[in-house]
Amino acid sequence: MVSKTMLMFFSKTLTIPWVRLITSKAVWGCVLGFLTYGLLFISLAICLPLYFEQVLELDPTLNGFVSALPFVGRIFGAILFGYISDWIFSRKWLSITNLRKVFQVTGLVGAAPFLIWITYLGKDDAVLAVILMVVYWFILTAMNSGFRVNFADIAPRFAGLLNGICMCLNGFISVFVPILVTAITPNGTAEEWQVVFYGCVGVSVMGAVVFVLLASGEEQEWAKDTEAISDVEVMVTSNNSKVYGSTTADTTPLVDNRGKHI
Repeated sequence: MVSKTMLMFFSKTLTIPWVRLITSKAVWGCVLGFLTYGLLFISLAICLPLYFEQVLELDPTLNGFVSALPFVGRIFGAILFGYISDWIFSRKWLSITNLRKVFQVTGLVGAAPFLIWITYLGKDDAVLAVILMVVYWFILTAMNSGFRVNFADIAPRFAGLLNGICMCLNGFISVFVPILVTAITPNGTAEEWQVVFYGCVGVSVMGAVVFVLLASGEEQEWAKDTEAISDVEVMVTSNNSKVYGSTTADTTPLVDNRGKHI
């Protein structure tokens, strides 16, 4: 009868294999997936109120409410596509690598036609344009089941580090993208915004291709901790005797202090 179990993990300094990390195709696939989403988010979400004002000529009091609607689409999209991806994987219909790629491409390429449709709408089609923008962001959020969780697949020990690096890069991009959008749309015409939207479609297609070519869902060899050992102390009460054992991370059978299997 086991009455008490204690798990104690040795603490040690985490060594980061920078060279192998930086030269990893899987890492670059995920990093570029992050940057693709960052470019789209900043171009279309941050600058969205400007588009609604200049092209659709929405009333300023209504602009704030309408500009928030695509984010509502993102919330529902994240929930739905997250559930669908888990459902597919639980049935083993796709490997984790193919699952990540399918949802990344679904978000980027599947949402692109709605963005192209929007470019042909004017102020008389404001309601339709807003609906299409919500649908666009709803579908684009399928990417959350692609690049967003991919670092945890390929390098779980370094997922926080890699996510932090990508967030810093996206922060750097966020400084320049609005400046570029403003430079492309000096007069705020529909034709100028069409250039912005088509540019976003191009970024989407390129991002999808790069992710398919580079991404992986398997933990990389350089990211594994081959020396990981966990010390497990098990106290077994039987005839007033105590037995202590230890096990390693590679599931070595539990042995007692006399070398016998428990």
